Amino acid sequence: MDAMCIKKQIVWDQKIHKFVGYCDFGGELQIEGPETAATEALVFMLVSLTGKWKIPVGYVFQNKVNAVSQAELIKSSLVLAHQSGLRVWGVTCDGAFTNFSTFKILGCNMKLSLKFANKLTSVHIGWKNNKMKVKLAAQLLSSSTAKALQYLKDNNFQRFGDCEATNEYCKSTDQIFIILNSRCSFSKGYKSPIFKSNIHFLQDKIMPLINYLSTLKLKNQLLYTTNKKTLILGFTAAVRSIFEISKNIFTENLNFKYILTYNFSQDHIEMLFGRIRQRYGTNNNPIVVQFKTAMKQILIKNSIKCSENSNCNSFDNDVTASIFSFTHNSKN
Repeated sequence: MDAMCIKKQIVWDQKIHKFVGYCDFGGELQIEGPETAATEALVFMLVSLTGKWKIPVGYVFQNKVNAVSQAELIKSSLVLAHQSGLRVWGVTCDGAFTNFSTFKILGCNMKLSLKFANKLTSVHIGWKNNKMKVKLAAQLLSSSTAKALQYLKDNNFQRFGDCEATNEYCKSTDQIFIILNSRCSFSKGYKSPIFKSNIHFLQDKIMPLINYLSTLKLKNQLLYTTNKKTLILGFTAAVRSIFEISKNIFTENLNFKYILTYNFSQDHIEMLFGRIRQRYGTNNNPIVVQFKTAMKQILIKNSIKCSENSNCNSFDNDVTASIFSFTHNSKN
Protein backbone atom coordinates (compact mmCIF):
# COMPACT_ATOMS: atom_id res chain seq x y z
CA MET A 1 0.00 0.00 0.00
CA ASP A 2 1.30 3.45 -0.90
CA ALA A 3 0.12 6.87 -2.04
CA MET A 4 1.26 8.55 -5.26
CA CYS A 5 1.05 12.33 -5.67
CA ILE A 6 -1.16 13.53 -8.51
CA LYS A 7 -1.75 17.01 -9.88
CA LYS A 8 -4.58 18.92 -8.19
CA GLN A 9 -6.75 19.72 -11.20
CA ILE A 10 -10.44 19.42 -12.11
CA VAL A 11 -11.03 18.54 -15.77
CA TRP A 12 -14.00 17.58 -17.95
CA ASP A 13 -14.04 13.92 -18.98
CA GLN A 14 -15.81 13.66 -22.35
CA LYS A 15 -16.22 9.89 -22.08
CA ILE A 16 -18.30 9.93 -18.90
CA HIS A 17 -19.59 13.50 -19.36
CA LYS A 18 -18.65 14.80 -15.93
CA PHE A 19 -15.90 16.69 -14.14
CA VAL A 20 -13.20 14.49 -12.61
CA GLY A 21 -10.32 15.20 -10.26
CA TYR A 22 -12.31 15.17 -7.03
CA CYS A 23 -11.77 12.75 -4.16
CA ASP A 24 -13.29 9.41 -5.09
CA PHE A 25 -13.55 6.40 -2.77
CA GLY A 26 -15.84 4.39 -5.03
CA GLY A 27 -19.63 4.15 -5.17
CA GLU A 28 -21.48 6.71 -3.10
CA LEU A 29 -18.90 6.77 -0.31
CA GLN A 30 -18.00 10.33 0.68
CA ILE A 31 -15.16 10.76 3.18
CA GLU A 32 -13.65 14.11 2.27
CA GLY A 33 -16.59 15.86 0.63
CA PRO A 34 -17.83 15.76 -3.00
CA GLU A 35 -16.12 19.06 -3.97
CA THR A 36 -12.65 18.31 -2.52
CA ALA A 37 -9.94 18.08 -5.19
CA ALA A 38 -7.73 14.97 -4.97
CA THR A 39 -3.99 15.38 -4.41
CA GLU A 40 -2.90 11.73 -4.34
CA ALA A 41 -3.92 8.22 -5.34
CA LEU A 42 -3.82 5.55 -2.64
CA VAL A 43 -3.03 2.23 -4.35
CA PHE A 44 -3.35 -1.33 -3.03
CA MET A 45 -1.26 -4.10 -4.61
CA LEU A 46 -0.98 -7.85 -4.04
CA VAL A 47 2.39 -9.60 -4.42
CA SER A 48 2.68 -13.39 -4.55
CA LEU A 49 4.99 -15.18 -2.12
CA THR A 50 5.12 -18.37 -4.20
CA GLY A 51 4.91 -17.05 -7.77
CA LYS A 52 6.22 -14.06 -9.71
CA TRP A 53 2.96 -12.19 -10.16
CA LYS A 54 2.07 -8.84 -8.60
CA ILE A 55 -1.03 -6.87 -9.41
CA PRO A 56 -2.73 -3.63 -8.31
CA VAL A 57 -6.17 -4.51 -6.98
CA GLY A 58 -7.63 -1.11 -6.19
CA TYR A 59 -7.07 2.59 -5.75
CA VAL A 60 -8.86 5.64 -4.40
CA PHE A 61 -8.32 9.35 -5.02
CA GLN A 62 -7.90 11.29 -1.80
CA ASN A 63 -6.65 14.48 -0.20
CA LYS A 64 -4.55 13.34 2.77
CA VAL A 65 -7.04 10.90 4.21
CA ASN A 66 -6.97 10.38 7.99
CA ALA A 67 -5.78 7.24 9.74
CA VAL A 68 -9.27 6.02 10.69
CA SER A 69 -10.47 6.07 7.07
CA GLN A 70 -7.27 4.48 5.83
CA ALA A 71 -7.63 1.66 8.36
CA GLU A 72 -11.13 0.95 7.04
CA LEU A 73 -9.83 0.89 3.46
CA ILE A 74 -7.17 -1.65 4.45
CA LYS A 75 -9.73 -3.84 6.19
CA SER A 76 -12.00 -3.69 3.13
CA SER A 77 -9.09 -4.75 0.90
CA LEU A 78 -8.25 -7.66 3.19
CA VAL A 79 -11.88 -8.80 3.26
CA LEU A 80 -12.16 -8.69 -0.54
CA ALA A 81 -8.90 -10.62 -0.91
CA HIS A 82 -10.15 -13.25 1.53
CA GLN A 83 -13.46 -13.55 -0.32
CA SER A 84 -11.48 -14.18 -3.52
CA GLY A 85 -9.69 -17.11 -1.91
CA LEU A 86 -6.41 -15.34 -1.19
CA ARG A 87 -4.53 -15.32 2.08
CA VAL A 88 -2.75 -12.07 2.91
CA TRP A 89 0.23 -12.55 5.21
CA GLY A 90 1.23 -8.95 5.78
CA VAL A 91 0.76 -5.31 4.80
CA THR A 92 3.73 -3.24 3.62
CA CYS A 93 3.86 0.56 3.67
CA ASP A 94 6.29 3.43 4.18
CA GLY A 95 7.02 5.35 7.38
CA ALA A 96 4.49 8.17 6.99
CA PHE A 97 2.95 9.41 10.24
CA THR A 98 -0.54 8.51 9.01
CA ASN A 99 0.58 4.92 8.43
CA PHE A 100 1.91 4.61 11.99
CA SER A 101 -1.44 5.86 13.31
CA THR A 102 -3.33 3.55 10.96
CA PHE A 103 -1.57 0.41 12.17
CA LYS A 104 -2.05 1.42 15.79
CA ILE A 105 -5.79 1.59 15.05
CA LEU A 106 -5.55 -1.88 13.49
CA GLY A 107 -3.99 -3.19 16.71
CA CYS A 108 -0.27 -3.20 15.86
CA ASN A 109 2.29 -2.47 18.58
CA MET A 110 4.95 -0.25 16.97
CA LYS A 111 7.09 0.25 20.08
CA LEU A 112 10.53 -1.28 20.69
CA SER A 113 11.71 -3.37 23.19
CA LEU A 114 36.87 10.48 -3.08
CA LYS A 115 35.07 7.91 -5.13
CA PHE A 116 35.46 4.47 -3.80
CA ALA A 117 33.97 1.21 -5.03
CA ASN A 118 30.48 2.31 -4.06
CA LYS A 119 30.74 5.33 -6.40
CA LEU A 120 29.28 7.85 -3.99
CA THR A 121 28.50 11.16 -5.68
CA SER A 122 27.21 14.59 -4.77
CA VAL A 123 23.70 13.17 -5.14
CA HIS A 124 24.31 10.93 -2.11
CA ILE A 125 25.80 13.82 -0.11
CA GLY A 126 22.90 16.14 -1.00
CA TRP A 127 20.36 13.48 -0.10
CA LYS A 128 17.74 16.00 1.10
CA ASN A 129 16.94 16.82 -2.53
CA ASN A 130 16.34 13.12 -3.23
CA LYS A 131 15.00 11.84 0.08
CA MET A 132 12.30 9.72 -1.61
CA LYS A 133 14.90 7.57 -3.39
CA VAL A 134 15.51 4.54 -1.22
CA LYS A 135 18.23 3.27 -3.56
CA LEU A 136 20.48 6.19 -2.53
CA ALA A 137 20.21 5.20 1.13
CA ALA A 138 20.97 1.57 0.25
CA GLN A 139 24.06 2.65 -1.71
CA LEU A 140 25.27 5.02 1.00
CA LEU A 141 24.68 2.82 4.06
CA SER A 142 26.56 -0.14 2.62
CA SER A 143 29.50 -2.39 3.41
CA SER A 144 31.50 -0.72 0.63
CA THR A 145 31.07 2.63 2.37
CA ALA A 146 32.20 1.03 5.61
CA LYS A 147 35.30 -0.37 3.89
CA ALA A 148 36.04 3.06 2.41
CA LEU A 149 35.81 4.67 5.84
CA GLN A 150 38.08 2.01 7.29
CA TYR A 151 40.63 2.61 4.52
CA LEU A 152 40.64 6.36 5.19
CA LYS A 153 41.08 5.75 8.91
CA ASP A 154 43.87 3.19 8.49
CA ASN A 155 45.76 5.57 6.18
CA ASN A 156 45.46 8.48 8.62
CA PHE A 157 43.31 10.76 6.48
CA GLN A 158 42.27 13.86 8.36
CA ARG A 159 38.78 13.94 9.93
CA PHE A 160 38.39 10.14 9.65
CA GLY A 161 40.16 9.16 12.86
CA ASP A 162 36.93 8.65 14.82
CA CYS A 163 34.76 6.98 12.20
CA GLU A 164 34.35 3.62 13.99
CA ALA A 165 30.76 4.34 15.00
CA THR A 166 29.77 5.37 11.48
CA ASN A 167 31.56 2.31 10.13
CA GLU A 168 29.60 -0.02 12.40
CA TYR A 169 26.33 1.74 11.57
CA CYS A 170 26.90 1.31 7.80
CA LYS A 171 27.79 -2.38 8.15
CA SER A 172 24.80 -3.15 10.38
CA THR A 173 22.34 -1.34 8.12
CA ASP A 174 23.78 -3.06 5.04
CA GLN A 175 23.38 -6.53 6.59
CA ILE A 176 19.76 -5.79 7.50
CA PHE A 177 19.10 -4.56 3.95
CA ILE A 178 20.59 -7.77 2.52
CA ILE A 179 18.54 -10.11 4.74
CA LEU A 180 15.34 -8.21 3.93
CA ASN A 181 15.98 -8.36 0.17
CA SER A 182 16.61 -12.02 -0.67
CA ARG A 183 15.55 -12.62 -4.29
CA CYS A 184 17.12 -15.91 -5.39
CA SER A 185 16.45 -19.35 -3.97
CA PHE A 186 20.08 -20.37 -4.60
CA SER A 187 21.74 -17.48 -2.71
CA LYS A 188 23.86 -18.22 0.32
CA GLY A 189 24.74 -16.46 3.58
CA TYR A 190 22.80 -13.31 4.41
CA LYS A 191 21.30 -13.30 0.89
CA SER A 192 19.77 -16.73 1.42
CA PRO A 193 15.97 -17.05 1.40
CA ILE A 194 14.31 -18.18 4.60
CA PHE A 195 14.13 -21.96 4.82
CA LYS A 196 12.67 -23.98 7.67
CA SER A 197 16.20 -25.20 8.33
CA ASN A 198 17.89 -21.76 8.55
CA ILE A 199 15.21 -19.53 10.02
CA HIS A 200 16.75 -19.59 13.50
CA PHE A 201 20.24 -18.98 12.09
CA LEU A 202 19.12 -15.87 10.19
CA GLN A 203 17.11 -14.64 13.15
CA ASP A 204 20.13 -15.00 15.43
CA LYS A 205 22.16 -12.96 12.95
CA ILE A 206 19.73 -10.11 12.40
CA MET A 207 18.22 -9.56 15.86
CA PRO A 208 21.52 -8.32 17.40
CA LEU A 209 21.64 -5.77 14.57
CA ILE A 210 18.13 -4.60 15.43
CA ASN A 211 19.08 -4.40 19.10
CA TYR A 212 22.13 -2.34 18.11
CA LEU A 213 19.90 0.19 16.30
CA SER A 214 17.79 0.55 19.44
CA THR A 215 20.90 1.74 21.35
CA LEU A 216 21.66 4.64 18.99
CA LYS A 217 21.41 8.06 20.59
CA LEU A 218 20.90 11.61 19.35
CA LYS A 219 21.99 14.32 21.80
CA ASN A 220 21.99 11.80 24.68
CA GLN A 221 18.46 10.66 23.83
CA LEU A 222 17.64 7.24 22.41
CA LEU A 223 16.96 7.72 18.71
CA TYR A 224 13.84 5.56 18.65
CA THR A 225 12.20 7.92 21.18
CA THR A 226 12.72 11.01 18.97
CA ASN A 227 10.93 12.21 15.85
CA LYS A 228 13.67 10.49 13.80
CA LYS A 229 12.52 7.04 14.91
CA THR A 230 11.09 5.91 11.56
CA LEU A 231 14.19 3.97 10.43
CA ILE A 232 14.49 1.97 13.64
CA LEU A 233 10.77 1.27 14.03
CA GLY A 234 10.50 0.37 10.34
CA PHE A 235 13.39 -2.10 10.41
CA THR A 236 12.18 -3.61 13.69
CA ALA A 237 8.60 -4.06 12.49
CA ALA A 238 9.74 -5.52 9.15
CA VAL A 239 12.19 -8.01 10.65
CA ARG A 240 9.91 -9.25 13.42
CA SER A 241 6.89 -9.47 11.11
CA ILE A 242 8.71 -11.40 8.37
CA PHE A 243 10.13 -13.97 10.80
CA GLU A 244 6.78 -14.44 12.57
CA ILE A 245 5.03 -14.87 9.22
CA SER A 246 7.70 -17.36 8.12
CA LYS A 247 7.33 -19.39 11.31
CA ASN A 248 3.55 -19.53 10.86
CA ILE A 249 3.90 -20.61 7.23
CA PHE A 250 6.33 -23.42 8.02
CA THR A 251 4.33 -24.50 11.08
CA GLU A 252 1.13 -24.83 9.05
CA ASN A 253 2.91 -26.92 6.37
CA LEU A 254 1.62 -24.84 3.46
CA ASN A 255 4.03 -26.38 0.94
CA PHE A 256 6.41 -23.41 1.04
CA LYS A 257 9.93 -24.63 0.30
CA TYR A 258 11.39 -21.22 1.06
CA ILE A 259 10.40 -17.55 1.47
CA LEU A 260 12.03 -14.70 -0.46
CA THR A 261 11.98 -11.64 1.79
CA TYR A 262 12.04 -9.28 -1.22
CA ASN A 263 8.41 -10.20 -1.85
CA PHE A 264 7.53 -8.20 1.27
CA SER A 265 9.28 -5.11 -0.09
CA GLN A 266 7.55 -1.87 -1.05
CA ASP A 267 9.65 -1.75 -4.24
CA HIS A 268 6.86 -3.47 -6.17
CA ILE A 269 4.36 -0.65 -5.74
CA GLU A 270 7.09 1.99 -6.21
CA MET A 271 7.93 0.41 -9.59
CA LEU A 272 4.24 0.50 -10.47
CA PHE A 273 4.23 4.24 -9.75
CA GLY A 274 7.35 4.60 -11.90
CA ARG A 275 5.56 2.93 -14.81
CA ILE A 276 2.55 5.20 -14.39
CA ARG A 277 4.78 8.29 -14.47
CA GLN A 278 6.75 6.92 -17.43
CA ARG A 279 3.53 6.58 -19.44
CA TYR A 280 3.49 10.37 -19.87
CA GLY A 281 7.20 11.02 -20.31
CA THR A 282 8.32 10.91 -16.67
CA ASN A 283 5.38 12.99 -15.45
CA ASN A 284 5.80 13.18 -11.67
CA ASN A 285 2.27 14.46 -11.08
CA PRO A 286 -0.30 13.06 -13.52
CA ILE A 287 -3.87 14.24 -13.25
CA VAL A 288 -6.70 11.84 -12.37
CA VAL A 289 -7.57 11.05 -16.01
CA GLN A 290 -3.92 10.34 -16.84
CA PHE A 291 -3.58 8.08 -13.79
CA LYS A 292 -6.64 6.05 -14.79
CA THR A 293 -5.47 5.72 -18.40
CA ALA A 294 -1.99 4.62 -17.37
CA MET A 295 -3.39 2.07 -14.93
CA LYS A 296 -5.66 0.61 -17.63
CA GLN A 297 -2.78 0.37 -20.07
CA ILE A 298 -0.59 -1.40 -17.51
CA LEU A 299 -3.34 -3.93 -16.80
CA ILE A 300 -4.12 -4.55 -20.50
CA LYS A 301 -0.74 -4.26 -22.24
CA ASN A 302 1.28 -5.38 -19.23
CA SER A 303 4.48 -3.80 -20.58
CA ILE A 304 5.23 -0.25 -19.45
CA LYS A 305 8.93 0.17 -18.74
CA CYS A 306 10.00 1.76 -15.46
CA SER A 307 12.37 4.74 -15.53
CA GLU A 308 15.94 4.28 -14.29
CA ASN A 309 15.47 7.47 -12.23
CA SER A 310 12.60 6.06 -10.18
CA ASN A 311 12.71 5.85 -6.38
CA CYS A 312 14.02 2.26 -6.34
CA ASN A 313 15.95 -0.11 -8.56
CA SER A 314 14.14 -2.68 -10.69
CA PHE A 315 15.68 -6.12 -10.18
CA ASP A 316 13.25 -8.00 -12.39
CA ASN A 317 14.90 -9.70 -15.36
CA ASP A 318 11.69 -9.54 -17.40
CA VAL A 319 12.47 -7.19 -20.31
CA THR A 320 8.80 -6.33 -20.72
CA ALA A 321 8.57 -5.24 -17.08
CA SER A 322 5.34 -7.22 -16.77
CA ILE A 323 3.33 -7.30 -13.58
CA PHE A 324 1.72 -10.66 -14.32
CA SER A 325 3.35 -14.05 -14.49
CA PHE A 326 2.26 -16.15 -17.45
CA THR A 327 2.95 -19.88 -17.13
CA HIS A 328 2.01 -22.95 -19.14
CA ASN A 329 1.35 -26.44 -17.88
CA SER A 330 4.14 -28.79 -18.85
CA LYS A 331 3.27 -31.59 -21.24
CA ASN A 332 3.72 -35.15 -20.10
